[in-house]
Order: sequence, then C-alpha cells, then structure tokens
Amino acid sequence: MNQISSLKEKELDEESLSFINQIKIRFPELKLNENELHEDALKVIEQVKAHRPELEFDEKKLYEDAISNIIRIKIQFRIFELNEKELYEEAISLLKHGKTKLLVGVKHNRYYQNRTNEWLSNEATKGDNKAQNILGARYDEGYKIKMNKIEALRLYLCAATQGNRRALFNIARFFEYGDVVKKDRKIAMEFYTFAYDVSGGTYQHAKEKARMLKYNLDRWFLFFLSLLAFFIIYAYV
Repeated sequence: MNQISSLKEKELDEESLSFINQIKIRFPELKLNENELHEDALKVIEQVKAHRPELEFDEKKLYEDAISNIIRIKIQFRIFELNEKELYEEAISLLKHGKTKLLVGVKHNRYYQNRTNEWLSNEATKGDNKAQNILGARYDEGYKIKMNKIEALRLYLCAATQGNRRALFNIARFFEYGDVVKKDRKIAMEFYTFAYDVSGGTYQHAKEKARMLKYNLDRWFLFFLSLLAFFIIYAYV
C-alpha cells in the first residue's frame, strides 16, 4: 500500500481531534463538523503530496496547514453572504480571534494594478488576497467601478483573513472614519497595529497611524479625567 492510499484511510486520532476542537472553539460561527473537516484535510494533503512527490513533509504541520487553509476558504465564502451588520461583527471577530495569523501575509504586487475588474473578480473568487484587496480598493474609491463601500469591506475582510497587511490597514480606515461600520478609533488603532505586526515590522505607516490614534485617545482620556476632577472639586467647594 502506497503512502497516498494509507493516507485516505487515516482515522481521526486523538491528536488530530484535539487540534480540530481548538479550531471549533475559535470559530464557532462556522459550525464545523470534525469528521468532515478531517476528511477535507486529508483530501488537501493527498493533492499536495501527489503534486510534489519529491518533497518530504512534516506530517503534523501539513495536516494543521491543510485545516488552516480550509478554514480560510470557509471564512471567505461566509463573508460573501453577510449583511452590513454582520460584516461589522465579522470585522470585530477577525480582530478578536486573530484569524490573519492562520497564514503569513504577502507583499503587494503592482502587477495586479493594471488588471481588469473582471480578471480581479475571478482571482478574488479563487482566494487571491492581492486581487481581493485591490478590487476592494476600487469599490472603496469608485475607481473604474461603481463605488460600493460594503463590497469593499467584504473584500478587505477576505484578504485580511490571509494576512494581507494592506487589507488590514484598509479595515482600520473604515473604523477610523466610520465608513459602513460604526466609528471606533480604538478598534482602528488595533487594526493598524495588527497590520504592522503582520508585516513583520516593516509597515511603518500603519505603526505611525496606530501611534497617532493612541496619542489622541490618551489625550481625550486625560481631558475627561481633568474635567471629572474639576466637577468633583467644584462640588465640594
């Protein structure tokens, strides 16, 4: 029996089940079935090994990476079905659970900038995070396409689940200025920080935006604290 045949018959062991249960806890909204997820992961692994038979893989890491990629795809397709309120909740969930850490972020490629909307849309549907972010930016700005802020946010979220730093930055802008989602500078600051972290410390503009928002938040906090102190003192005079 070859390696691929034995792989198909691999049962859901205790270690695999433990990993899947951790995923289910992190993403309860996806309503995952452990047996289906396990079988899907084995199919992915089978394809990877068949495509690159000359490579030696760390079985545990390959299994976890396969599940991570399946989750990423499920998140993306779920995002395309959400309404405005649910998009807001998904953005908060993204930040809370750190879903972008499933995969390493990739650098921006100017090759995508000159592509047609149809080409970008096809690639975005396939899960290309650069295409998702650039098409989202076009919807965001109304460039070469009718402006649609909700569709822009939807595409940014899809790209962000794969660690796209620019998509994270763009989501931060939505929260900073209150586009589509409720204005919340604290959440914006966290998304800017997330974009900087995912970039490996190279996205200085995101770092500076986070720093400025933190400074403004601290300044308002001190202002209200001073105002509160004034009223307390005035009340006892």
